[in-house]
Amino acid sequence: MNQKWSKFKLENITLKLQQVSIFKLSCFTENHEKDNKTFVTFEIDSCRERRPFLLSRDFAFARPSGNKTEPFQGVLYRVVRSTTVLVEFSEDFYAQHHSSRRYDVSFSFNRVCLKRAHQAVEAASDPLFKSYIFPDCDFRKRLPASSTACCNYKLDAAQTSMVRQILAFQGPPPYLIEGPLCELQKHRVILSTYVSTFWLCNEGIAVGHFSHIFLVDASSATEPEAMVALANLANEKTAVIVTGAPANHSGWVRSDIAGKNELMDSYFERLRKRNPYNRLDSMFITKLVSVKRKSDDIDSF
Repeated sequence: MNQKWSKFKLENITLKLQQVSIFKLSCFTENHEKDNKTFVTFEIDSCRERRPFLLSRDFAFARPSGNKTEPFQGVLYRVVRSTTVLVEFSEDFYAQHHSSRRYDVSFSFNRVCLKRAHQAVEAASDPLFKSYIFPDCDFRKRLPASSTACCNYKLDAAQTSMVRQILAFQGPPPYLIEGPLCELQKHRVILSTYVSTFWLCNEGIAVGHFSHIFLVDASSATEPEAMVALANLANEKTAVIVTGAPANHSGWVRSDIAGKNELMDSYFERLRKRNPYNRLDSMFITKLVSVKRKSDDIDSF
């Protein structure tokens, strides 16, 4: 992986400027605040095998071609359709830039997310997490029936059963929700906040504070990323729900050794292949046939 980063360079390319409006939800007014930013844009090979795997907050370094001075460091904002890179630089870059100037561009990954994943893997070695990571039991702790009463006629039978099962258990093993692949394929934007859950712990949220942890679309994330939330927030009373779909992953891992040894399954997929999930026991997994736009109805429970 380091070799791929160090050897990859875009040489003698033109960098363009693009104005982008970013809307953020204000914590005080509940309105969207508009922030206009100027990003540097350029094209990159769409084939990930021929370039580094770029993520938001990774670093880009731009140096005028033929110049040996210190490069300008920018922060990756987004990769659009796998080909167009948007990078935010500091004012000193924009002060010297003009449209005809050509640059050599290199990259480096932001190690913050990787460090958090390493911390999660280390924390997950605690015996407590064995039943979350390698579950092998056919029973779970059930809550009293009175605390799981629910009634919503807008949900179908599978969705109602799913909600009842989630509300009825406490602690490991995780509960899987397998969504229909045809529905997932319609979506091109996946919101992943696994690594960001580190800040909840960092700000003082205690382990076990949340009764339920939902790992949404865990089939599209690497397992260490999915572990960040569990390692920092779960205890023996936490109900963990993992959603995903078979084969809905990139097959990409940071470690070349892991890749060569076929350790590319997501947390969701790995659990899905194990007992009791592969038997489709309704106490441990729900396989949804369709996903209708009924999120508000599910939220009403």
